[in-house]
Amino acid sequence: MTAMVACARGPRAEAKIRAGLERLVRAVAGDPRHGRVLFSVTLTDPVLARRRLESSRFFARLLSGQARRSYGIPDGPRLDLAAQFVVGGLAQTLTAWLSGTLAMSEDELVAECAHIFTALADREPRTSG
Repeated sequence: MTAMVACARGPRAEAKIRAGLERLVRAVAGDPRHGRVLFSVTLTDPVLARRRLESSRFFARLLSGQARRSYGIPDGPRLDLAAQFVVGGLAQTLTAWLSGTLAMSEDELVAECAHIFTALADREPRTSG
């Protein structure tokens, strides 16, 4: 979490996104056990399950704050939805990558995830109706 917060202090939004993802991917690649504990949805230990939920909420708040500051996206349910969606999707992606079912290098994984994060931030909001 500390490494992710440090990356959020960079000058450009795209650079912050990529740096944060690089840190996260390198950390879980360096010790896949940490990634499995952090991202596994099948945890049976109540303490680990609670920590996973807390970390997911933390990352969603961090992402929302960056979206507000870097892209001017206003607070609201749409921002909350997007942040939860991205955090959950990234967790599933990293779980698949760690298990070997997603065949990509670390660099490819970071590049593709950064592209998805940036594309979501750059899209025009959907109008109601």
